[in-house]
Amino acid sequence: MAFRFLHTSDWQMGMKGSGLGSAAEAVSRARLESLDRLLTLAEEKGVDAVLAAGDLFEKNDVADEIVEAVGAILRRHSAIPIHAIPGNHDLAGPGSVWNRNAVNDMEHFHLHRDFEPVDIAEGVVLHPCPVKSIHGQKDVLADIPDLTGDPRIHVALAHGHLLGQIFDDHEKGVSLPLDPAHVERSGLDFLALGHWHGLRRVAGADGVVRIAYSGTHEQTHWREREAGYVLLVDIEKKAAPPHLEALRTGALTWSREAFRFEEDRHVNRLQELLNGRTEDILHLSLEGEIPLDLEADLETCLRNEEARRTGLLVDRRGLRILTDDASLPEGAQLDPALELVRKRLAEAIDAAGDDEERHILLEAARLYRRFLTEEARG
Repeated sequence: MAFRFLHTSDWQMGMKGSGLGSAAEAVSRARLESLDRLLTLAEEKGVDAVLAAGDLFEKNDVADEIVEAVGAILRRHSAIPIHAIPGNHDLAGPGSVWNRNAVNDMEHFHLHRDFEPVDIAEGVVLHPCPVKSIHGQKDVLADIPDLTGDPRIHVALAHGHLLGQIFDDHEKGVSLPLDPAHVERSGLDFLALGHWHGLRRVAGADGVVRIAYSGTHEQTHWREREAGYVLLVDIEKKAAPPHLEALRTGALTWSREAFRFEEDRHVNRLQELLNGRTEDILHLSLEGEIPLDLEADLETCLRNEEARRTGLLVDRRGLRILTDDASLPEGAQLDPALELVRKRLAEAIDAAGDDEERHILLEAARLYRRFLTEEARG
């Protein structure tokens, strides 16, 4: 009566990739490719089922082409039963993404909209706990009865915040409480969770892990830790300790890096740092001060870096561009009017509210410097 399954959640199909710029399309494509890889793994590992714990779509009004692409992938892997629940992003009901033809009428794909237990394999019962409202205050695990006297394997599928387990501030406005004490109380053999995007295993008082978040199958943000996995779970028999194995499905690697300019007159030190980083998507924070005449070299460096990666996000809020005399040719202060322009440009650059405004002002500063240089040569 052993039961082997893949635990997955939070596919977040249709995610826009806010802040990723030109990388958003590549990230969206990677999510689809990783879904195909996930289901291929399920076939290779000979699982009895795939259990998907909600938020398979980013929202209910996701574009038709995304829904159709997901449906096509699911249909290509029809040999293994897939059991899923709606999460807080893809609630079932009128206007739900789950009502579209592309993800309907598949014999092997089962979306559980209600809380009715169902036999999903010989001697195995699934307790689906779909999300009905993002503001739900009720602990849906509380309704699972005492199963200790039942010799069958019982697995629950839920989506929400596990009480007492704070991993980060992900969706703090969403109230979906789940008390882990119900696992021991009810005699559940495993609780497969969704909502947190990183892999998390939660041990009980006896040290046995019967609760886990699989995390998203492809990372969605820099803050996520241990994202890009699914869990292969083996349960030998009723009350036996589950065996968990994390399997890598994500293709893209993400990282953060901070760099501080300290009296730098060239970008070599930054370039050396970037050459040593191989992540696909890099969040780079720049701090310190650089002179205006170095800013053009910095832009060239960052453009080249962006071209060789899937995505590069640069945070310049801690970086100050110096527009003092050292950045201007000799004689710049001989004309009071030009000196006034220089001071106003310097103040505006320091006070720039976003990258777009800063780029415009820096271009104005470069033109001002070029004008002075040409005047000096003339």
